[in-house]
Amino acid sequence: MEGWLFDAYPVSGGMRVWVIAADGACRSFVDPWSPAFYAGACGARAALSLAQKAPFLVSTAWTEKRELFSGETLPVMELRVPPLARDALAARLRDADVPLYGADIHLVQAYHYERGHFPLARCAFELDGVLVRVRDRRRARPQPRAARQADFGHGRHRARAGRR
Repeated sequence: MEGWLFDAYPVSGGMRVWVIAADGACRSFVDPWSPAFYAGACGARAALSLAQKAPFLVSTAWTEKRELFSGETLPVMELRVPPLARDALAARLRDADVPLYGADIHLVQAYHYERGHFPLARCAFELDGVLVRVRDRRRARPQPRAARQADFGHGRHRARAGRR
């Protein structure tokens, strides 16, 4: 199916995606996406302990990311959680003084960024049961240099993404 990506918002199974199809009909599906955010290595033990106690599945993996303001590459623990659970877990981790990265990015923007599309883009959608794969109809545009260099912001020093 082809159409325009009209809206997306978090639901219990991922992100509800609304599409205006080429024939004008409105359709929605759930994309089973889980947002990622990152815990600094110095707080990884506390992050892992709190994640294991969570009443939902939390997947973890070690990776390296570039810190937005310093440009340093840092070892971090990636945490992936259900979209509606992310903010509560991030708040618990902040209360435990775990340094967090990317936890302050709005879920909808994080979803579009990670999936590589943007609102109102005309896309082709592949449906497989409740799974939706979004393919942009055009080739991806190269990202600005600043966007390629900055993998995440330092959430402890900003109230929202883009602010200090």
